[in-house]
Amino acid sequence: MKRWIVAVATVIGCVAVAGMQAQPAKGKRINRAIELLTETELELKVVARRAGFGTQSYMNAVFKERLGKTPGSFRRAGRPGSINRDTGILPV
Repeated sequence: MKRWIVAVATVIGCVAVAGMQAQPAKGKRINRAIELLTETELELKVVARRAGFGTQSYMNAVFKERLGKTPGSFRRAGRPGSINRDTGILPV
C-alpha cells in the first residue's frame, strides 16, 4: 500500500511542478529560437526542434502568442536585440 501512496504523491507533485514551470520554460525556448533565427540560416522546423518546441507549428503558435509574429516574420524583420531583464525575452 505504501508504494501506491508514494506513486500518487509523486505524480501529483510532478503535475504541480510542471504547471508552475511552464511559462519560464517557454521563455527559454523562445530565447533559444531567437538566437538560432538571428545567428543561423537553419530551416524553421530545425530551429523548432533545437529550441525544444518539438514542432514548427507549436513554435509558431507560441511566437504569435508572446511576440505577435511568426518566427519567419521575426527572422525577416532582422531585429536582433538584447534580452529584457524583466521578461527574459529578447525585444521585437
